[in-house]
Amino acid sequence: MRKKKRKRRNPQGLSKSQIKLEVLKGRAEWLEKELQAVKKRIKGLKRGKPKAKPRAVKGKKKPTIRELAIQVLRDRRNRPTHLKKMAEILQKKGFRVDYRSMDSVLRRHPNIFEKVEKATFRLKRKK
Repeated sequence: MRKKKRKRRNPQGLSKSQIKLEVLKGRAEWLEKELQAVKKRIKGLKRGKPKAKPRAVKGKKKPTIRELAIQVLRDRRNRPTHLKKMAEILQKKGFRVDYRSMDSVLRRHPNIFEKVEKATFRLKRKK
């Protein structure tokens, strides 16, 4: 048995050609904005203002997530700490850290971090 094709409803009552026209108008508008942005960039390059990436200052290395997690756990006297709490502490200190990325980093270093409960870690104790 064949299924009947359902017709898509058009809330504004536009014909197919009118819908295509509206879509193309929207695309043309977007392309116009893109063209203006490209022209502006070309103008900036002609003036001799290339936008170079800022170079890292020697000695001012960003700490890794692993280093930040170790620091948080040391500050908390190695009490088991939930990932969301660690991320919250680091965000208050001004670091942009997501708890999901912290989870993957802490799981990759079982020699440093010990999983106590679900998403809760502490520094591994030396035996």
